[in-house]
Amino acid sequence: MSQFNKEIKESFLNLERNASDIIDSFNDDSGLNMWPAVRQCYMYDFKIGQTSRYIENNLTNNSFFHKEKLATSPPLLRGLTRIKKGACLLIGLPKLYTLQTQNGKYDPYLDPIADIASEIGLSPLKIIHGTFPEKTDTYNPTIEIPHQVSEQELINVNQLQQPESYQDYANLCLQHKHPALHLTNIWKTHYTIQSHYELYLKYLETIEPCMVILICYYCPLNLGIALACDKLNIPCIDYQHGIQSHPHLGYNFGYMPPSGYKTIPKWFFTWGESYQKNLENEFAAQTYHQSLIGGKPTHIAWHKGTLPEDDNLVARFNEKIQGKEVICVCLPLLGDKKILKELEKAISESPKNWIWLMRKHPLLTTEEYIPWFIDDYPEKIEHDICSRISIELVLTHSKHIVTELSTCPQEALSSFGVKCTLISQIASEIYYKEEVQQGVFRIAKTKDEILNNINVSLREKRIPTETHTTSNPEYLKKALKKVLSY
Repeated sequence: MSQFNKEIKESFLNLERNASDIIDSFNDDSGLNMWPAVRQCYMYDFKIGQTSRYIENNLTNNSFFHKEKLATSPPLLRGLTRIKKGACLLIGLPKLYTLQTQNGKYDPYLDPIADIASEIGLSPLKIIHGTFPEKTDTYNPTIEIPHQVSEQELINVNQLQQPESYQDYANLCLQHKHPALHLTNIWKTHYTIQSHYELYLKYLETIEPCMVILICYYCPLNLGIALACDKLNIPCIDYQHGIQSHPHLGYNFGYMPPSGYKTIPKWFFTWGESYQKNLENEFAAQTYHQSLIGGKPTHIAWHKGTLPEDDNLVARFNEKIQGKEVICVCLPLLGDKKILKELEKAISESPKNWIWLMRKHPLLTTEEYIPWFIDDYPEKIEHDICSRISIELVLTHSKHIVTELSTCPQEALSSFGVKCTLISQIASEIYYKEEVQQGVFRIAKTKDEILNNINVSLREKRIPTETHTTSNPEYLKKALKKVLSY
C-alpha cells in the first residue's frame, strides 16, 4: 500500500464521519441505500494507490453507460430443483481454487468450511460464479454459475432520479479536499450490483439454502448476493480472507446507518479475536451487522490433519529445503525499486544454507508485482512449488518472513511463532504497528538490516500467540449454529 492509498482511505473515512445525513439519504428511487456502491467505487478506483482508474472512471466519464442484464441457465435451474433444500451454500470464484491436491483443485478459503459444516449436520453445497477456463477436477463437487449477459441497455444518467444528497456529497468532498466520484461511476456500479441481485434472487429461490457464505463481500457480485439474501431472509456471511485492519474500507466505517446496509452481509466471521473486536467496534452504532469468531479455515484443517496436499509437490518441496534455513518472502512486493534492490542484495549475499521461498499471492494473476530477479538465483530462490502448496506447510518450515504487505506475518506469528521483517514503512504504520512496537516485527530499509533481522530470528525461540488467528474448530461450529438459530 502506498502513502497516497493510505491517505485517500483515511480521508474517505473522515468524510464519512461528517456525512451521516448524506449517507442516510443516499438512496435510489426504490429507497435502497446506494452508499455501499460509493464505497466500492473508492476501493476499486484507488485499489493500489494509482490514479489511472479514478481518472478513467470519473474525470473522463460521460453521462452514458450500459446496464447489463444477466441470464439464468434454464438447465441449471432445473438441476438445482433436485438438490435437497436447506443446504449450507458456499459461493466462490474459479480463481479461489489455488491449492493443487491429489484429488483435484482445492479452495483453501471455503472448502475447509464445508468440512466443518458437514460435521455439525449441515449439507454443504459449493458453487462458483463463472466457469473454469478449462475442464477442472475439484476436491469438492462444484457447480458453475455461468456469467452470461442476455441484454444491454444504454442508460443516460441525466434521466435518472439523482440521489437527493449527491450534491451535498460533492460539496462535502470539496470542503474536505477529497476526490469526488462522477455520478455515472456510482450508478454504473449500483446497476452492476442490481444485475447480480436479480440473477441470484432466482438461483437462491430455487436452492433455498439455510445460509450463504462468501468472501470479499465488497465486490458488486457479492453485494448483489447479500441483497438477494436479505430479500429472501437468508443469513449471509462474509468470511475473512485477509487483513481487515484500519483503513481497509471493507471493514472500517466512518459512519454506518442505524439499520446497517442491506447490500452488505449481516454476519461477519473472523479469523480470531482481534479482528472480531475491531468489527464489533465498527458495528457498535447499528443493529443489523454482527461479527463472530470463526477461525482461519486452512489453519483449522491443518491442525485437524484434513488439509489436502499433492504428495508429489510435498516431496519435491521437502527435497528443495532439506538442510536449509527457510526464509519466506510473501508477494506481492509493491514497494519502490530501491528497497527491492536491497532485498536482492540480501539474497545474493545470504549464506549458502539459506533458501528464499518467494510465494506468490494466491489471487494475484498478474506478473506486475513479482520482482525482476526472481529467476536470477536458482540456487537460493524457489517460487514455483511454494506457491502451489498450502501456506501452512510453508510456514511450518519457515524461520522468518519478509514482506511489504501480506496477512502471512500475522498468520505466521499467531500459529507458528514466526517473526517478520517489513520492508514497507506504511505496512508498519497501518497494519503491524502493535507488532513493531512489541519488537516481534522489525522494519528494514537496507540489505544489512534485512540480513540482521533474519539472523536474530534464527537464534530466537518461536512462540505462537493465537491472537489474530485461531485453529480451534469449535469457534466455527458455534458461529454456524448461532446463525442457524438466530
